[in-house]
Amino acid sequence: MAEGKIRDTNHIVEAKSLLFLQSVLPIEWVQRKMEPDYGIDIDLELFEHEDGVCVTLGEHVFFQVKGTEYPEFATIKPIGEQLYTKKELEEKKLPVLKFVVDVPLLKLVERMGSAIPVLLVVVDIKEQVAYYACLNDYVHNVLLYRANDYREQDSITIYIPKENVLKPDVVSWYGKRAKLYGLFQELLTLSDNVQYLNANHKVGVMKRHLEKIVKSDAWSVCKRWMALEELRKQLEDMLKSDMVNEAGKRMLDRLVEKGEDPSSKVVQYGSEPTQISALLASQAISCDTFLDQAKAVGAIFENHIRHMGLPTQVNWMISH
Repeated sequence: MAEGKIRDTNHIVEAKSLLFLQSVLPIEWVQRKMEPDYGIDIDLELFEHEDGVCVTLGEHVFFQVKGTEYPEFATIKPIGEQLYTKKELEEKKLPVLKFVVDVPLLKLVERMGSAIPVLLVVVDIKEQVAYYACLNDYVHNVLLYRANDYREQDSITIYIPKENVLKPDVVSWYGKRAKLYGLFQELLTLSDNVQYLNANHKVGVMKRHLEKIVKSDAWSVCKRWMALEELRKQLEDMLKSDMVNEAGKRMLDRLVEKGEDPSSKVVQYGSEPTQISALLASQAISCDTFLDQAKAVGAIFENHIRHMGLPTQVNWMISH
């Protein structure tokens, strides 16, 4: 018989999983262990080298880390609204890791909202692989369809796509979540604030705000998301081209083809009481189309991008 206190096997597995997590993520990133633990194990703060020094990005990702020596894998149909016929669904098989989580953790994540991501990380101790799922998005986009009554249960099985292997670039993406929400909210508010301004005032207000917005750290994820990259390019082009983008330029090109001078030609814009110069109208039209595009990109993020990494039909379509 063993003499002395015995360390619980679960504690050993947990320690191994935390050590493995440290080996996966860059040493420059700071992992703060949350003690006592009320659902969040680690507050991860992201850093980056700039001008020869390691600087905090002001980005945080929360982790709930679990370890297992006997992971349970399965194959399921993608979850969600009926985007496919029954036959098509039968042909679409998604390899997943099944893992049981306590419902109080999911309730906590739901109360936290969407801006600060909470990643469930399940470490396969034997194979030395860490799988992840963004619980904020899982609650919002999976449990809504699969187990809307989950709040009445003590625990629930969640399904993590087997392709969700934790890597630094994945964590970097989620680290930008709060900044992306801030960017979209700022653009949405700007759209509301300028919608009733006259053309001259609108263009002036837009220019001041866009000169600040273009400096946002949120744009640094453009390389991972083409729609955001296109929006940034449109913004930069407007600031370089006297607040005229492609929509406004097409209007000016038509006038030039007719031999008209855009600076002296007067046209009607929206509900303006008097006609304004074609140049000013093209600037105002450019502002309108840019804000429409910004709102569309924000909607894409909420309705499509937040399905990334989830066992959903929407993610299946995005990935395939």
